Amino acid sequence: MPSFEENNKQPFLRSDILRTLFLVFIIMAVTVFLACNEYTETREDAKALFDMETVQIREDIVTRFAAYEQILRGARGLLYGSDNVSRQEWAEYYKALDINEDFNGIQGLGYSVFVRPGEKDAFEKNIRAEGFSDFKIHPEHNRELYTAIKFLEPFDVRNQQAFGYDMWSQETRREAMEKAMLTGEATNSGRVTLVQEIDEDVQAGFLLYLPFYRSSLGESLTPEQRRKSIQGFVYAPFRMDNLISGIMGERYPDIYFEIHDQEDISSDTLMYQRPMNQDGFARGIGEYNKMEKLTIANHDWAISYKTLPSFARHVNKSKHIYIVVAGLALSLCAFFISWSIAVLRQRSELRAMEASKMFRLIIKHTPAAVAMFDKNMNYIAYSDRWMMDYGLENRDITGRNHYEVFPVIKEQKPEWMEDHKRILKGEVKVVDQEKFIRPDGQIEYIRYALYPWDNAQGEIGGMIMFTEIITRQVKAIEEIKRSNKELERFAYIASHDLKAPLRGIDNLAKWITEDISETASEDTLKNLALLSGRIRRLEGLLEDILAFSRAGRIVEESSKINLDEFIREVVAMQSLPKDFQVDIQSDLPEIISPSSPLEQIFGNLLTNAVKHHDKKSGHIDITAKDEGAYLRFCVTDDGPGIPEQYHKRVFEMFQTLKSRDKVEGSGLGMAIIKKLVETQNGTVNIISPANGERGTSICFTWPKVFQMNEPEEK
Repeated sequence: MPSFEENNKQPFLRSDILRTLFLVFIIMAVTVFLACNEYTETREDAKALFDMETVQIREDIVTRFAAYEQILRGARGLLYGSDNVSRQEWAEYYKALDINEDFNGIQGLGYSVFVRPGEKDAFEKNIRAEGFSDFKIHPEHNRELYTAIKFLEPFDVRNQQAFGYDMWSQETRREAMEKAMLTGEATNSGRVTLVQEIDEDVQAGFLLYLPFYRSSLGESLTPEQRRKSIQGFVYAPFRMDNLISGIMGERYPDIYFEIHDQEDISSDTLMYQRPMNQDGFARGIGEYNKMEKLTIANHDWAISYKTLPSFARHVNKSKHIYIVVAGLALSLCAFFISWSIAVLRQRSELRAMEASKMFRLIIKHTPAAVAMFDKNMNYIAYSDRWMMDYGLENRDITGRNHYEVFPVIKEQKPEWMEDHKRILKGEVKVVDQEKFIRPDGQIEYIRYALYPWDNAQGEIGGMIMFTEIITRQVKAIEEIKRSNKELERFAYIASHDLKAPLRGIDNLAKWITEDISETASEDTLKNLALLSGRIRRLEGLLEDILAFSRAGRIVEESSKINLDEFIREVVAMQSLPKDFQVDIQSDLPEIISPSSPLEQIFGNLLTNAVKHHDKKSGHIDITAKDEGAYLRFCVTDDGPGIPEQYHKRVFEMFQTLKSRDKVEGSGLGMAIIKKLVETQNGTVNIISPANGERGTSICFTWPKVFQMNEPEEK
């Protein structure tokens, strides 16, 4: 039986126990709260890191594709800058790109041209004449239209499989090519198996198409006009595994992702899956995942992201357990409650500091120009690439205001500040090209993307900025344009300066003829006459070269033209043979246009109708049809006609259907017409009757209201 003293102690003992239990309850409540809070913060930090890396993966892909599109645009500029790009020129352009070094992932650079059935034999014959004796358009089948691959570099074993391939024959490729043709934009084909694939390492692939029109103004045409003026496509084939592996390298090792064609997720739509080691497969996929749509060149992909088990190394998920153990220890040592709470607070602060340090290290070493700002546009974190690109090395800009670091923004780009305000309200902005002046005064061209970021409370905490300097690509395009202008200027100067010495040679030939006409032999006089004829032909050629170089450089003011009177005056000026009758459609409308280009077009057409007629007499009709903003003129003769296989050839420079010894001419008349018409976004074509019937109609469109182009400097 307990003693009196022991009984007296029990109330105090019970009181101590109650107080201890209450204290233990308080400690455990605090412990549970801290553990849950730590667990929540850990998951939020991990989710933020996961989101940031997926954004960077997406931007890496988008940035790389922007570079590929510029490669295609540069190749198209080469085609626009020359009337006939040779296979050697195409190979040299590809070699100059250093694609293997700077743009790994692209499998080649090609040019595919439209070939109609009546042109197929001639096209294959021309390619065989280049040394490819076995060349054929394949697959072999009679079709309404072909798009044969003419150029493809590098011309290795894989790419030789695609030489001459008709991409229009395959449904997926044809749909992408039609979309590119009608929109004028670069277009992604979606998932295909490349013709270049061999038995080993077969991968999913796709093609990137950029349409090539008769004129560089093709992108400003309507869809129907684009369809009529399409010539072919500059394109690039890609093997998906090689492409994405080349973009990503060894980065983002803790993120597994798949890319699917369109938004369907299945084995049939799978284009790429990131390799995992055996440990990843054995332990399964991590807990963070998401899926998003990615639009690449007019085509949608779906990207599915998941974390790998190795992702857990970034965040210690067992810290909340340590807090529970610490709480139990505190409950057993009430004396140390205050001290333990202080220790826990200190540990919590250290953990926050470590998390912040880790986050800044991730941004710092990101291989892209990235900066993170708070809501006041003060720097929170930034990458080494950001500091290098904008000349900020060896400077600490943490906490400094963005507009203090770059004061030129307030002076030259106040609209950027307005953009930043909208981003901080939740908007997103992506810009493909804009000029920027560095702090040292150097002009750069940049591509950038602006995104808001959310804090732990789900509120906008600031802005993330991704940028890329594209000055080299922009300057390359400008250099191509400058080279084209120099070529035109050279043609003008060369032909103009040759006219004076040519006139001197002509006068000299005439003097010699006059001096020896009485004593010279018949052969000598015949040769002198032949020399004079060649001089006149050369003079005509120089005049046509000058006319071609000036075509489209309209410096004459537009005026109202009565077409009835105007065309009759042009006919009268041509001095046509008296046995040729010209009928002009009555009641032609009035237009607003310079007179000289129309005079040159009608003059060339009338002269050609007479020159290529096989009889001493003939009939020519001139008609016009209203087509909205344009008039469609047709000049129709009753001559022998032009075979369909020569309809395109006659518009090329220095092309004639007959020997120049039989028909006088430089071969530039139709090329001049084509250039004049296309400067006004018009079209020109030839219509000849079938079944060997006589007659030819050459039709062209001309605007009712002429659009004046600024003359280029000579």
